Amino acid sequence: MTYTTDRVEFIRQMREEFANHNDSENIPDPPTPDQVRKLFRYLNGRQVDIDSAFRSYLDCFYLARRGVYISYPGGAGDTCESWSEVLRGERIGNRHVIDCDGYAVIAVELLKEAGFQFVEYIYASSINEYWEIENTHIVAVMRLNSTTIYLSNDAIYNSLQSSLSAIGWDRYIFSTGQTVHEAWIEALPMWNDIGGYSLIRRIHRYLF
Repeated sequence: MTYTTDRVEFIRQMREEFANHNDSENIPDPPTPDQVRKLFRYLNGRQVDIDSAFRSYLDCFYLARRGVYISYPGGAGDTCESWSEVLRGERIGNRHVIDCDGYAVIAVELLKEAGFQFVEYIYASSINEYWEIENTHIVAVMRLNSTTIYLSNDAIYNSLQSSLSAIGWDRYIFSTGQTVHEAWIEALPMWNDIGGYSLIRRIHRYLF
């Protein structure tokens, strides 16, 4: 099934998928996080449908505000650590405001239900030709058997490089962690090293 970015139609498609599994649970607008988790559980093993439903769900119910600072309530520092933090935050119309932190956290929750194993979060920093930090971005890394995927905003990629190229980056450094906050903490020494040759040695396998 190709999932739509029309909100009403997406919910109808969710109901159809549930019915295909003899599940008559009522699905409201918006569906609950547990219902969306269940949808991805039903999609386990159907990668094309997983990709489609992932993008469609996020586009229907969340709104990315580019270049705007977003504070998540209750998390470690200013980073997002749970889906519930996104749902408690700002709304515009009938969509929750979100940034790359929130996208990555939700992605991990949903793809786990679809059979993927969480690997790590990547905290990437774009750098210019003078090795100055220009921007930052969070990517979630997950694995299924021999396949590794990189979840960036509302899309799924097959490499870190392709996920960052999609947002216009071609030069970057990064750190990793088991939480968004941990990945951010690990980035601090790299920022302190900016301009030094030791920084170059920190760039490892994900670049290739």
